[in-house]
Amino acid sequence: TPFQGAVTAVIVLNAIYIGIETDRNFSFTGSVGSGAAQVYQAFNLLFTGIFLVELCLRLFALRAQFFRDSWNLFDFVLVAISVADTIVAFGQTGEESSSFLSVLRLLKGFRVARVLRLLRLFKELWLMVRGLIGSLRVLFWTWVLLAVIIYMFAIVLVQVVGQPQSEHVLDVGDMSLTVAQLCGNVPRAMFTLFQLMTTEGWADISRGMENL
Repeated sequence: TPFQGAVTAVIVLNAIYIGIETDRNFSFTGSVGSGAAQVYQAFNLLFTGIFLVELCLRLFALRAQFFRDSWNLFDFVLVAISVADTIVAFGQTGEESSSFLSVLRLLKGFRVARVLRLLRLFKELWLMVRGLIGSLRVLFWTWVLLAVIIYMFAIVLVQVVGQPQSEHVLDVGDMSLTVAQLCGNVPRAMFTLFQLMTTEGWADISRGMENL
């Protein structure tokens, strides 16, 4: 509908605005000129007002049904955070503590989560997200299987190499490490095997173990 299209456009513009505001704040290390700060506050107030009006319209139209939808609750929380952020921003005096500024940055960071609302507006995008979530379950069990395999070979490595030659010194790259440091116990052996699996320093470790 035209209303949803307008809301989508505002969400995208708000996400772009948050990125620009964040970049400008970091570039000027927090001390933005008064004119620029007023422009940022005006845009922040504008977007907050638009989302607040949109939320009130949906709340008026749906009434009790509004709170039965998890996406509506998500929108409600985001608008509440935006309102709190706006109130805090207008209440600044310039002498706030670092903890107060950290809370303010945290509130500003949460605003970008509004982009997630686009998921329910684009069916194809939501299908991709659901597929990704489904694949994470398979990926989790893949990592479990990999951990079991590494654990099994770590036990063998400790029994065959780690314990019999624990004091043997190996030249691993620019360091001299004992066998015990690499595979003296199961956790160390698992870490070494995982490091070899990621190919990080595998050549140095393999050359160091050639004389064992």
